[in-house]
Amino acid sequence: MPSPLQGLGRGAKASAEALAILDDQAHLFAAWPTWRDDVKKGKNLGESPCAVLLAQLAALDEKRSLAEYRKTSIELLRSAAAGENPMAGLTPTVPAGATLTARTPEYREAEARGVKAAGAGGVLVV
Repeated sequence: MPSPLQGLGRGAKASAEALAILDDQAHLFAAWPTWRDDVKKGKNLGESPCAVLLAQLAALDEKRSLAEYRKTSIELLRSAAAGENPMAGLTPTVPAGATLTARTPEYREAEARGVKAAGAGGVLVV
């Protein structure tokens, strides 16, 4: 299902649903005081940092609802503040895998696969 954020900053007008999602993320737009009016009017922001951010938010929202992500994050932060540990009772283990020796062809091949995979990942700090 396409994100309601799709096309914002590229000429699409923001729906009420899109504005509600963005209002929850308003802190991201602190350097852009006209963001709400711009997306309501469907302003094309070209390749500006704001347009790039809107495109990234739309892509994230398609993969996992930003509203759900925010809700889960708040629950986890509350649990942590209450001293709850979701990992309590679990024992860490080292997964099965290969042992590689640095500077060998196998190592370089595995490293290249890892670098490629890392390029498709992301880190979000809450």
